[in-house]
Amino acid sequence: MPVWERFVNTQFFVVVIRNDSGQQTKDFGFAVFNNPVDQKPYVLVSEHLERLENVQSGEAIKVSGAQLVQLLRPELGVVIGLNDPEKGAFAIPNRQLQWLRDSIQPNG
Repeated sequence: MPVWERFVNTQFFVVVIRNDSGQQTKDFGFAVFNNPVDQKPYVLVSEHLERLENVQSGEAIKVSGAQLVQLLRPELGVVIGLNDPEKGAFAIPNRQLQWLRDSIQPNG
């Protein structure tokens, strides 16, 4: 559980495709790519803006892991660009994100 706690509290940059203009990005979609390993759709995130590769739009927003999980469509997974380029990236499939999404929903 500590890994998930860290994930939901970490601030990530995420590449977006804006549907609006102006100083603040409020209307956007996530830049999605198909993971070559499982051929499923993912979004790329990183704690460091310069680690984002495959920048389709040149725009990125910063959100917490918890916010990201809530904003993502259920079919999307996440690939985290790790701080050390030698270590590559870490993928979180959509089924694990769904489990995390369910576990951080407010009880009520």
